[in-house]
Amino acid sequence: MARETKEQRELRNAEMTRLEEAAKLAFRAAIPARLMQLQADASASGVNTRVFLTADGPGIEFTRYEYDNKGSSFEETLTYDSDEWQVEYVERRIKEFKDEIDARAARKALAEEVWKGLRAEQKAAIVEFITYLR
Repeated sequence: MARETKEQRELRNAEMTRLEEAAKLAFRAAIPARLMQLQADASASGVNTRVFLTADGPGIEFTRYEYDNKGSSFEETLTYDSDEWQVEYVERRIKEFKDEIDARAARKALAEEVWKGLRAEQKAAIVEFITYLR
């Protein structure tokens, strides 16, 4: 295999730089729509949002505070200048919160279904000793 010449390396590096710039421009063009979708998803997932203006355009602050010692508190700010990894991180965290809400709703439906199948004396026993069952 022949060694790459200096000119070939420069051409390859220039092409890589051009492709990186094109990907960055495509991300920048898509970020307003992504931020709007993130804001809608956040409100459906129990995450508070606050829109503010900067010199470069609008920004969104996402906050969710949980005091459950599970590390579920969340605070992040995105603007039009945010990097792609930051946007992907916020998307992933909001999806985790949404999945958590869906799982809790499924557990509630299961508990209601089981509760309906119990006899009156079973329900009375559970109500009386629920704190001991934990």
